[in-house]
Amino acid sequence: MQPITNTYQIFWEETRKYIKGIMEAIDWGAISDAAAETLTELDTFLQKYEENYWCFDYEIMDLIGEDEINEESIIEYVESKLESYIAEITKDPLFELHVTLINETYEAYKLGLYKLCAMPLFAVFEHIIASWREGNIKEGVIEINKKPKLRRLFKIIDPDKFNEVEHEQFSKIFALSVLRMFKKTFVNVPENLCQNLNRNSLTHGFHDYNSITKVDILKLFQLLKASMVLKYYDINVNERYKITK
Repeated sequence: MQPITNTYQIFWEETRKYIKGIMEAIDWGAISDAAAETLTELDTFLQKYEENYWCFDYEIMDLIGEDEINEESIIEYVESKLESYIAEITKDPLFELHVTLINETYEAYKLGLYKLCAMPLFAVFEHIIASWREGNIKEGVIEINKKPKLRRLFKIIDPDKFNEVEHEQFSKIFALSVLRMFKKTFVNVPENLCQNLNRNSLTHGFHDYNSITKVDILKLFQLLKASMVLKYYDINVNERYKITK
């Protein structure tokens, strides 16, 4: 198969730079040793589940709880909360352009038409990442007037234990996870039929579409919800990695 277009190849390569920028934007010197250790543990934990295409946000990690997290409990939780996910996502200015697309995709999901759900959800995620990359997703653009729910966070993070500067670093770790998922799901079309969540093989018709399951679509809905954290990290905040137009 031919590689993805030059535009996406460049975009994919740039993502490496953004990830590096976020890591360097974490102010390790301004946080306590306890916070630094927790950040490292959290990042390791997130990466473990990214391997199986799960991208967590504050809420899911807080409500499930560390000791209860496994594949089965994640699936059960996301499925039980999906209707509220849709309500939250479609009310957020971040997804204003895609409200009807998300709602109709949800209707397809409820009918078991999972093959019809994957590409619309990838389209929404792609637009969010592209808009963030252009610097169009930030507080001044989408008029965000509140901070993320930092006090509803995985139980290993005691809100009273960390200061506001340290809370900001946790947001960067979750943003980093979303960008890694972009890299993971927008890779080149493989030589053999793909059964993983791969935007390019799905779009270009060289995919094992019969392998798409309900769980795959739950992962994509969860990814959209997780991507909301990008509102709280301006890509241009780190001058070294600032995008010039």
